[in-house]
Amino acid sequence: TFLLDEPRILTDIQTEYRDLQSVSCLSDSELWTCGISDKILRLYNLQGELLRSVQTKSGNVPQDIAVTRSGGLVYADWDSSINLVSGTQIQTLITLRGWRPDGLCSTSSGDLLVIMDSGEQTKVVRYSGSTEKQCIQWDDQGKPLYTSDLLNYKYLSENTN
Repeated sequence: TFLLDEPRILTDIQTEYRDLQSVSCLSDSELWTCGISDKILRLYNLQGELLRSVQTKSGNVPQDIAVTRSGGLVYADWDSSINLVSGTQIQTLITLRGWRPDGLCSTSSGDLLVIMDSGEQTKVVRYSGSTEKQCIQWDDQGKPLYTSDLLNYKYLSENTN
C-alpha cells in the first residue's frame, strides 16, 4: 500500500441525491451511498449505473452507512436503531435507549463503531454483533471526545496501522 502525492479522480458518478451525505465501498467497483434528505440507500458501480436501491425500514433518512467485513450494509436510523441490509431483508441489529446514532464505522476486526448523541453528551460505542464491547466518551484528560450538538454531523474511521 502506498499514498499518492496527488489524488487521482477515477470516476465521476452522478447520483439522484440533491445532497450526498455518505459513501461506503462494497468492493473496488461498487459503492453504497445515502443522501441528507433521501430515505433511499443506493448501490452504484464505477460506471455510475444504479445497481440497487433500498428504502430504510422506518422511512426515515439514514444518518450514516457502513459496509461490514462480510459485505452487508449497515445504516444508522434517526429512530435510534442500527439496521443491517442483507439481500432484500432489513434487520434491526441494535436499538439505542436515550441515544441517537450519528456516525458508523465497520472495523477490520468485524466490529461496528457507533457515534451516539443524547443531545447533551456524545460517545463512541464498539459493538460485536449487537453486544456492546467498549464505550469511549472522554479523552485521557477527562474532556468530551466530541461536542454535543444534534445539528452537527460527526464522523469516525478506523486507523488500521
